[in-house]
Amino acid sequence: MKKPASHIKRRLLFTLFSWITATVLLFVSYSVTNIGFSISGEADIIKQSNFIFKELLQHESSVPDSILFVNVCYDKQLANIYDEDGFEIGNVDITDRHSLLRFLNILSRRNDYKYVILDVFFEDGIKTEYDSALYARIASMERIVIPALRDAVLSENKSLKKKAYLSDYTTTFFSDDYYKFELVSDGKLSIPYHIYSSITGNKPTSYGIFHFDDGDLCNRTLFAYPHITFEGMYAEDGSRNYYNLGADLLNYEEELLTDKLIKGKYIFIGDMELNDRHETVVGDMPGLVILANTFISLMHRQHVIPFPVKILLFIIYFIFSYQIFSRKSLFARIVEWRSKKEIDSFPFLGVILSWFTYSLILTFFCIISYYTYGIAYDILITATLLQILDYIVTHSSQIADIYGKISRKESSKNQL
Repeated sequence: MKKPASHIKRRLLFTLFSWITATVLLFVSYSVTNIGFSISGEADIIKQSNFIFKELLQHESSVPDSILFVNVCYDKQLANIYDEDGFEIGNVDITDRHSLLRFLNILSRRNDYKYVILDVFFEDGIKTEYDSALYARIASMERIVIPALRDAVLSENKSLKKKAYLSDYTTTFFSDDYYKFELVSDGKLSIPYHIYSSITGNKPTSYGIFHFDDGDLCNRTLFAYPHITFEGMYAEDGSRNYYNLGADLLNYEEELLTDKLIKGKYIFIGDMELNDRHETVVGDMPGLVILANTFISLMHRQHVIPFPVKILLFIIYFIFSYQIFSRKSLFARIVEWRSKKEIDSFPFLGVILSWFTYSLILTFFCIISYYTYGIAYDILITATLLQILDYIVTHSSQIADIYGKISRKESSKNQL
C-alpha cells in the first residue's frame, strides 16, 4: 500500500530536524570535551571503569625503553628569597641546582638523548650561586623544556622563558583534580605538545573552538590515559621504574658519560614521590608521569578524533533525535501510557527514566571510545539536552493534539 504524501513529507521533515540536531549535539559534545576541566560526568565514569579494570587485570604498565625517569625530590638545598626590591626576606627548600647543573652538563657532553623534560620550576625571586651557570647550560641545549605555571612567575631570565611551556592544569569549583591535560591554552603550547610538534613537524592550528593537527580535527584536551602506571621504584620484573638523581646517577658521574642508560631516551626529570602528585582518572600519579603519558598519547595521535568515533557518535545522536521528533522515544511512550492509564502520581518518573537511558547509552559509548582510542566524550550535558528536547517535543505535540481537537469541535459546531 502506497504511503500518503503527507506521511512521506513528515518523515523527511523528521530526518532533516534529526540531522540538524545531531550536528548541533556533536558541536556541543566537542565544545564540552575541550573545556580544560571536567564538568560532565565523563571523568567519573572513566575513573570508575579504570578502577574495575585494574582490579580485574592486576597489571602495571611498565616504563617504555625510550623513557628515563629521574627523581629529584631528595636532592635539596636552601635558597634565598628576595622581594620585588631585591631585599632578602628568607629562604626556601628547593631542588639542588648544583646537582641539576652536573647532570645537564653530562647530557650536554653526550648529546645522544632525544629530549630533556626538566619539570623543575625556576621561580622569580629565588636565587642561588649556581643560577648563571645552570641557566646558561639550559639555554645552550636545543632539546630541552622547562615548565611555565599559570599562578607563579617564572624567572626573568630570557633564556629560560624561551624554553618554558605549560605543564599545569585548570582547577575550578567543579574539579580540582588532574582529570584533563590542556594541550593548548590561550594560544600557548604545553610541554608534551611542544615536544610532539618538534619531533613530528605537525603544527597545531585553531579556527575558533576547532583545533587541527596536520589538517585533522583534534581535541585540545586529553585524559591521562594509563600508558605508564606503577606503584614504586621497582617494576614487577625487578627493573627500575625511575632513578634518584644524586644517589643513583651522580654517584657514578664518570660512568654516565658512556653508559647506555641515557642514549636515545626521553629524559623526564622531576619529583616522583613527595610533592608533585595529583589525582587523575587512573588514580594518584606523579606529575612527571602525567607529562609522559600525555606525550605518549600524542605520539599515538590519540588527540586526533578518529573517523569511526565521529560517525558512530553522529549516528547515536541522529537515532535519538529521530525517535524524539517522531514521538517514539521512551519518554513519549511513558507519557502516552500514563495518559491512557490516567496516572497522575510521580510526574517526573518518565523524565528520570528517559534521562537515565540517554546517559547509560552515552556512557557505554564513552567507555568503548576511551579504551579503544583514548578519547572520552561528554555524557551528562548531552543527555540533559536530549531530555530537554524530548520533553519539549512530546508536550508540544500533546498541546498541538489538544488544540486540534478543540478546533475540530468548534468547526463541527459552526457547520451545524
